[in-house]
Amino acid sequence: MRRASLIWWLNSSRRFGRLLMSSWRLPDDVQDAASDWREYAKSSHSDLAGTVHAAHLLATHTMYPQLLDEELVLESPVFEQLGVFPDDRRAMLAKARNKSAPWRACKCKARISTSFA
Repeated sequence: MRRASLIWWLNSSRRFGRLLMSSWRLPDDVQDAASDWREYAKSSHSDLAGTVHAAHLLATHTMYPQLLDEELVLESPVFEQLGVFPDDRRAMLAKARNKSAPWRACKCKARISTSFA
C-alpha cells in the first residue's frame, strides 16, 4: 500500500470512528483516546490513549503472535508510560498465552473441519 493511500485510509477510519463514537455519545476524552491511540504520546489524553495502544499490542500479539513478536510487545515504551514494569509485562503475556491456547486450538479445529466439508 502506498504511503498516501495508507494516510488516507488512517484518516478516513479515524473520522468514521469519531462519528460513530459521537453518535454513541461517548465522552470526549474517550473519543480522543480511541482516536489517538496510534500516537498516544502526543494525545491530550495520553494515559487513556496509551491504554488503548497497549491493549492493541496485547490483543494483536495474543491472537496473532506471528505478526507481533513478544519482544516488541515487552519493549514497547507505552508500558513505561503506563507504569507497567517488565516483570508485570511478562506475567501478562504468560497469562494471555495460557488463556489463548484453547482459543487457538479451537480455531485450528474449526479450520480443519471446514476444509473437509
